[in-house]
Amino acid sequence: MGGVTQTVHAINQSQCIHNGIFKKSVFGAAIKDPEIVFRQFLFSNQIAHKINESLIKASADTCDKLKYPILKLWRKALKEQGFKVAELHSAFLFQKLVCMRFLFGVFSILINLFKGVKEIILPRNKFLGEFVFFCGLTENNLPHPDKKCKSYDIISWYLKWQGKVEKLETIVHTVSKTNPIEIDGIPVISLPEIIPPFSTFEELFRYTYWAISAIILSFVDLFRGRWWHPIMLSEASQSALIRIHKIDNLAKDYLFHNSSWIYRPLWTYDAEKKGSRISFYFYS
Repeated sequence: MGGVTQTVHAINQSQCIHNGIFKKSVFGAAIKDPEIVFRQFLFSNQIAHKINESLIKASADTCDKLKYPILKLWRKALKEQGFKVAELHSAFLFQKLVCMRFLFGVFSILINLFKGVKEIILPRNKFLGEFVFFCGLTENNLPHPDKKCKSYDIISWYLKWQGKVEKLETIVHTVSKTNPIEIDGIPVISLPEIIPPFSTFEELFRYTYWAISAIILSFVDLFRGRWWHPIMLSEASQSALIRIHKIDNLAKDYLFHNSSWIYRPLWTYDAEKKGSRISFYFYS
């Protein structure tokens, strides 16, 4: 029996979908390499969190078969590494996972529709101009509010970087309960979401049309074995927002730090296609 690290590596190198049909309505601009996107998503949301624990338990108890929600080709890879897999139980758990991801996708779409309608009725009228968005920051990553103190943080570093966006007007992050501040005359503000809701009836109709078609496609695919579409529906709901938005509503830079290195969000491919720069940086 292979070691846990070796086994996880073997799964990562194994194909996860054989001769799959991928729809652009779900994968968007990532349609050129959907297998890698899907593999990253599974590892960040399904595999990486609990598979090590399950494999260690299976290694300790060689009589007990592994029961884990994992796709068929990866169950095969586990067997090749010497693990006993409860096929029916694991297949059932995986189908349950697919159904749960589908329902979560539908819920995400409804939330986006609700936020969009709310924005149309009660617009926030927040003009950001040329802005950049720092994703996944915490309060400790923000500049020190006292201008007399020298601050060693990623935002201050970015403003000194020669590659920063020219004519920058606003810096945005999602750290809640923080007051707006200014660094070198540039406002640093917090917004509740990375991708803003749509704000016009035209965008509402376009998103609704996409949502209906994507939900129907994913529901049908539940029964014909194309489980990657229902699994990715929630991610696709964000990508669709990006495709509907005008370029002026998107950041010039979206910056991610190394704590989220496993999975590149699906929507970033569409944002990049529309002209945004997607940056991944190391920061401690």
